Amino acid sequence: CPAGSVALEGVYPCEKCPGGEVARLKNRYLGQTGECSNYSEREVLRMFHKATTKGGPWKGVNDWDDEMKPICNMTGITCDAHHQVVRIALKNRGLEGHIPDEIGHLTFLESFDVSDNSLMGYVPRDLQWTSITELNIAGNKIRGMVPPLLCMMEELNGNGKDGIFYCDRIACPE
Repeated sequence: CPAGSVALEGVYPCEKCPGGEVARLKNRYLGQTGECSNYSEREVLRMFHKATTKGGPWKGVNDWDDEMKPICNMTGITCDAHHQVVRIALKNRGLEGHIPDEIGHLTFLESFDVSDNSLMGYVPRDLQWTSITELNIAGNKIRGMVPPLLCMMEELNGNGKDGIFYCDRIACPE
């Protein structure tokens, strides 16, 4: 199936996701199976919270499960003037689990600091769909390869200066 569509098994017959260009941007992968993705920022943050509380609640103030609290007022979240999440700062908060791929649905995310926690797994390749310029995952148990497209993102952790790109700048920011 082309981007912007889904099928039961990822192949014909395919159904277009409702919503035109916006739906295509939220359903980017060829051969997508199941249902169309159309997550709100709150839903993405809920998925992130669930995926990172495997060892129990986070250290310090933990208001991410308060459905009544505006997301821009949640601990560790910074929003822009349009109330879009642009920064997540949860350094040394006792996060345990993994970073879900859905984090890439936070289109306006510029800064993501989850350093010095107990996160495992891999760097989500879907971060390439965000506006990220600062990524700090140091001090976790994350392993594997940095997704190649993240390594080619100009300005991510100072990458791309003078046309030179290093995956090391993504995995281990200075």
